[in-house]
Amino acid sequence: MAMDASGLKAKLKERIYNGLKAEFGSSASSASSYSPIADEHWMKIATAISGIAADIVLEITQNGEVLAGIPTVGGPSSQVTVAPGKIL
Repeated sequence: MAMDASGLKAKLKERIYNGLKAEFGSSASSASSYSPIADEHWMKIATAISGIAADIVLEITQNGEVLAGIPTVGGPSSQVTVAPGKIL
């Protein structure tokens, strides 16, 4: 299966946002009218940081090399890999 930069970015963004909300939510709720501003900022932080996911996927897919010798099954015309490769 091909790596999906935008899918990984979305997952990472959600994970970061939920982590920030869990860690700082109680502090934000203790100040009056701070929660909406804090929530907006957590989302901005999550968006900014999750861009790293796309960079990681692009680096791996564009510059990664797979070690030779991945086990295969079938004849030369219909070989299918049966184990994951290792990226150098």
